[in-house]
Amino acid sequence: MTLLDDTQTRRYWNEYYKGKQGPQFPSPFAAFCQQRFPNRECVILEIGCGNGRDSFYFSRRHDVYGIDASSVVVEQNNLKAKRQNFMKARFYAGDFDQVPVEGLPPFDVVYSRFALHAMPEETANLVLERAFEFLKPGGIMMLEFRTIKDPLMKQGQTVGLNERLTDHYRRFIDIQVMKRKLLSLEFSIDYFVESNGLAVHGNDDPVVGRIIARKPN
Repeated sequence: MTLLDDTQTRRYWNEYYKGKQGPQFPSPFAAFCQQRFPNRECVILEIGCGNGRDSFYFSRRHDVYGIDASSVVVEQNNLKAKRQNFMKARFYAGDFDQVPVEGLPPFDVVYSRFALHAMPEETANLVLERAFEFLKPGGIMMLEFRTIKDPLMKQGQTVGLNERLTDHYRRFIDIQVMKRKLLSLEFSIDYFVESNGLAVHGNDDPVVGRIIARKPN
């Protein structure tokens, strides 16, 4: 059980995006993944798209559907897509485990950066299970998240197992547990790493896990 409910979490992120624009350039993880997409042109679902920095980057070559719990940032992203002619980027507000994919083709890629560690384990597990359903055979899921080795885990208020509350809720993920969960869903693991130096932002150099998992053909 976590300290913040879904309403409080949404309120936090809506207020956050009202006051902050955030980086506009793609994340290092996005650049890493771009080189590993299965096809020249993909249909991509980004879970936890935030200000769309990675979705817009991918949409230069691919069809991208971004979803975020913050209705504020989703509205901002759709306005930007219209004004700057990002024709292949579309954004939806909603819970991560209730992605509105009806009527869309199966996805080649499900991508999520720094979102799984911002939700309780039960919700994250539903996201992983639905991602398996969304992906076409042979499709891949690409994940980046803070792990239990991240120094930030030593800060803030303890609100559950590996869960901390600082400026907002975080659940630090055991990468071995994550791998076992993905294997139990019948994903295969194409790639994984756990390290700092991969997601440096200002003075923050977190220990993150990166995983690329593949749905069977």
